[in-house]
Amino acid sequence: MADRLLVFANEDVQKLLKEEFVAVAADDWYQRRRKDEVGKFFRKVASQGPRDPNQTQQGHYVFTAKGTLLGFNNNRGPEKRLAMMKEALKKWEALPEVEKTVEVPEKGKSDERYHHELPEGGEIVKVFTRCLEAREGRLQKLAADKVGNQAAVDHLWFQQAEVEKLGQLIAEGGGEVPAWLGLRIARFHLRDNTRGEPRDWKNDEIKKWSLKVDGKGKMSGDFLIDSADGKLGYEGELRGHLAVERGKLVKFDLLVIGSHWGHGEFTWGARPGKTPMGQVFQLSEGKEVRDRIPPQGIRWAEGYWKPGRFEFKKGEKGAELEQKGDGIHPLDLVLVAAIKEARDKKRTIWEVRKTLGKERMFDGINWYQDSKYFRIHAKDKALNCFLNKKGTSLIWKLPSSEKLMGRTQLAGLLWKEPKVSELFFGEVANFNTER
Repeated sequence: MADRLLVFANEDVQKLLKEEFVAVAADDWYQRRRKDEVGKFFRKVASQGPRDPNQTQQGHYVFTAKGTLLGFNNNRGPEKRLAMMKEALKKWEALPEVEKTVEVPEKGKSDERYHHELPEGGEIVKVFTRCLEAREGRLQKLAADKVGNQAAVDHLWFQQAEVEKLGQLIAEGGGEVPAWLGLRIARFHLRDNTRGEPRDWKNDEIKKWSLKVDGKGKMSGDFLIDSADGKLGYEGELRGHLAVERGKLVKFDLLVIGSHWGHGEFTWGARPGKTPMGQVFQLSEGKEVRDRIPPQGIRWAEGYWKPGRFEFKKGEKGAELEQKGDGIHPLDLVLVAAIKEARDKKRTIWEVRKTLGKERMFDGINWYQDSKYFRIHAKDKALNCFLNKKGTSLIWKLPSSEKLMGRTQLAGLLWKEPKVSELFFGEVANFNTER
């Protein structure tokens, strides 16, 4: 992030962007996955660049409205960026006029898996995060010469029905805020995103959590979030006020002051030890386009809206693993979906490989109470699937081999040897995907 700030804080870069270009910012993670006209256009542009099409397409592109790439750069520093932009302008000037004009086609239906919009009647709360330090007897933002001295911005989203429930809670005298709100704030918004893109917290990393609201809308609470190895965490207090009138949020002010520690894969550069961090949550009218950017944590939308967890519930037929929104990796369940679709439709995995591109989730999977695995049977053979000790992944075993595989290995084998999918045309014991 620091290098991007350096580039776009440069006055010459700003001037050239404003005078000669139409600036567009988009999340590569979404764009390269979208199966709609927008995603198709993005991949058309990106495919002309140097990036591996199967990897991230991150970078800065200069292209025409018809999708002709004129320049690409992912280097650090404003000098190289300026040189690329000026070279792209020369290429633009050399183009024939017919290449400079275009009839904008119909956008068509958006791929809802990778295009998130605020639900009708929903509310937006802006989340500002700053690393702090004690200076002159009080907490202040980091000095200008320190990494992470800028405020990071994210958005907390509410659905209309959720706001109405908060209003009802206040009207009834208050109490602990609903789990969906507490977990949404804790897992996806109490994060150090001042130096890059942090990971979401897991439910079992939330060691302590309390957020209450009284009958006047006053909020108070505290929390402790800590990774299993203790190397990454955040603890602190929450204070604020919210108000709901006629089913609409009219106030949502929340201050978070605490100490954070550690770094993630994409948030290197954290200060050593436990250091101060502050966050401010404020209601937004959402009038500007930048105010309606989806929350970072909504990439898995179902997990964002229902940030619970998988829980075992004993029943007459053994233990039922109910999907609450977290736990087993969603790609494992997507693989199960592909296998089940192949079996039900009597098709090979190769024929339904596109299913793996769908984030399909299911409300429940029944498991044997003792062994905690299910079998997909084919005559006298069976593909065994085990739950790992942490309860976060599925481990697969083919009947003809003692080798244990993860989802990537199994998927690779199925694509390479489509006939293996004949194993999946049998019955599935205790496997339920009914919504």
